[in-house]
Amino acid sequence: MQFLFLNSDPDHKGNYVVPCERVPCLEPSKTGKTAFSFITIPRYTHAQMKLYKARKLGELDSQLAGELLAFAKTVRTLPRKDLRFVMEALEEIAPLPGGDPKAAP
Repeated sequence: MQFLFLNSDPDHKGNYVVPCERVPCLEPSKTGKTAFSFITIPRYTHAQMKLYKARKLGELDSQLAGELLAFAKTVRTLPRKDLRFVMEALEEIAPLPGGDPKAAP
């Protein structure tokens, strides 16, 4: 399993930073910011997820996913294969131009 890494340090290159309120499933940080890192993609096996007792805290809203997708198109900090993976995942929830997320034509 692969994930985007989130942190609260808005000053790293390759981060897309939003106010904490945009990610309501997480507690607000001391900086008031949530940074989506496009520097590295954490990878975990299902066994590791079980060991760490990982659980889903929420879902990324389609508007933010669209913003992250637009940002991802400018990223030069991830290997192409990883960036392609991230963009494909974001495309699944990002709004289509001029319409609802993944609305039928």
